[in-house]
Amino acid sequence: LQNLTPAGTFFLFAVMCVPYMLIVWKLVPETTGKSLEEIERYWNRSEQ
Repeated sequence: LQNLTPAGTFFLFAVMCVPYMLIVWKLVPETTGKSLEEIERYWNRSEQ
């Protein structure tokens, strides 16, 4: 940690966030314009 500057710490954090953003982008469905019942049906269908 002593060798890593504050900018280096932020850069490391940013690099580590990229895979998480891709996972969320690909796996979390879009819910804009959908009713709560439609969203619930989507999640219940994928559990079975």
